[in-house]
Amino acid sequence: YSEDIPGSGGTVILDDSFHADYWGGTGFLEYQEPLGRRTSAYARAQTGYRTFDDSPRSDNLDYTLLLGVRSLRFRNTEIDVAGGYGRIQFSSLGDQPRILGRVNLRYRLASGWTWRLGVNHLTSADLLGNQALETTGSLGIEKRFADGRTAVLANLFITRFHTDSWSGGRD
Repeated sequence: YSEDIPGSGGTVILDDSFHADYWGGTGFLEYQEPLGRRTSAYARAQTGYRTFDDSPRSDNLDYTLLLGVRSLRFRNTEIDVAGGYGRIQFSSLGDQPRILGRVNLRYRLASGWTWRLGVNHLTSADLLGNQALETTGSLGIEKRFADGRTAVLANLFITRFHTDSWSGGRD
């Protein structure tokens, strides 16, 4: 990671000694409403906060409202589709809009194994207020044990981040 430092005449200097050490948290509340025998709609309000050790101006608070549908209509297959709108507020920048979309597919086998496939797409802003796109694809496998309360999940994911920033470097 590198941090931008304002230079003279509106230029930006990259500081390669910047360490992106941070702590943060995310939480959500969700309400579900049945739409039928195996389908429900939901509304999720979520928020997150991140604070950076080396760059207090990068600290940010985000909040999003998601609306979605979960369905088990197809045998052993759960589909979860959601979209939402929110805001992100950096310490050094005012509120910026965020748009989130996601699709998750889960296929359950009688043996207790479950395959998961997911895509999340977020349109937001970077620290300079430029548009930033973040897309994550994931593939996972889960094993639920006989007690029904215990499960183990292994998940692989890849994220692509792109910003319309001043930087001509790699995303």
